[in-house]
Formats: sequence, structure tokens, C-alpha cells
Amino acid sequence: MALENNNREQKVFVDSILCVPVFRTEFNGLSDEMGLESILKEELKKNKIPSEDGDIEQSYPELHLKEEMRPLCDNIFKTLRCVSKDILFLNPSYRIEITAMWANKQKPGTVFERHRHHNNILAGVFYVNGGESFPHISFWNPSDPHMLPTVVKFNEFNSLAHSYPTTKDALLVFPAHIDHSVAINKSGEDRYSISFNVMFRGTYDTPESLQSV
Repeated sequence: MALENNNREQKVFVDSILCVPVFRTEFNGLSDEMGLESILKEELKKNKIPSEDGDIEQSYPELHLKEEMRPLCDNIFKTLRCVSKDILFLNPSYRIEITAMWANKQKPGTVFERHRHHNNILAGVFYVNGGESFPHISFWNPSDPHMLPTVVKFNEFNSLAHSYPTTKDALLVFPAHIDHSVAINKSGEDRYSISFNVMFRGTYDTPESLQSV
């Protein structure tokens, strides 16, 4: 992008570098076809992680191992292969693995505090239900600037966060180290989603770098 300074006939060039990618797609109708809301409700009855406050209900991260989840996992893998091969241009020998997948139930009046997912390359979320009344997910600027000048028009260079609505059957995949959060649920309904983590298995870097693993 180039901006012209007409007073001195000068152009200012703006390069968007080192940006944080969020990969988006939709599997229209998949939640209803699979009966995912019922699956999540049953999973949270049987395999809910104990919580002191009980505000946010989450299952143990074993959903991806269940046969009834295969249609969703197959679609996620198709997306991940596209991301790996056609967008990030990663080594094609890597084996893509979903390392964990769990159910989320965000009750009315509750929030997902700002957090990140450790020990994985990518993370993702799939929305089983949605609507305009549900809270958005927000991704936070990883640079965490210590100076905050007043901004009159926000863009990709000066924003502290970017939000996406809760859209049924939408999939978001993002770097696992990026902080994200979900605001208070004011809808009066339970907000159901499926979260997961992703690892690329194989050799990282080369022996010559002295940093390979």
C-alpha cells in the first residue's frame, strides 16, 4: 500500500510484515448432520473436567478419539493440509496431528478469560451453535505495545485486538501462542464450541543449524 504526500510529492510505502494469520472456513450444515450439540451435552455429562466455580464447562480433551467425531475431524484435517501445504508452505513430510480436542459450554453471564495454548503449533475452534447475540472471540496483538497513542481510525497496524463473531459451523485456526478471549455471554443461551490443538510431527530445522529437533 502506498500513501501519497501531495505537499512534497512523496510516497510513503506501507508493508504488512510479520502479520498473525487466522484461517477461516465454514462447514455448512455439519453440526446438524452430526448432531454435535447433543454429542457435546452427553460428553459434558460423562467427561466434564471438575471445576471449582463451574462457570465454564469443558470436557476432557479426548473428543478427537471418538468415532462419532470423525466427520468433523476429517474436515479439519482437510483444512489443516491446505494451511500447511498451500499457505504456510511447510515441509510436506510433516504428519499433522490433533493432539487434543474438547467440548466447551459457555453459560449465560460467563466469560473465557484471555489465554493461549501451550506446547502446540496451531489451535482452533469450531462453533456448534451461533448467532448475533453470542459474544465474539477476540485475538490480542502479540506485540503488546507499552505506549498507546490515541487512535481515530483502527486498522491492522494500530489495533490491540481483532474479533470474529460466533457463526454456527465456522472453523477458526490460529497460532496456538496468540492470546485470545471470549467476552461475557449475554445471550441467555448456552454457547457450544469445540476447541482443539494441532502439532506437526517430524524434523524441525536442519542439523547444520545446531537447533534441529
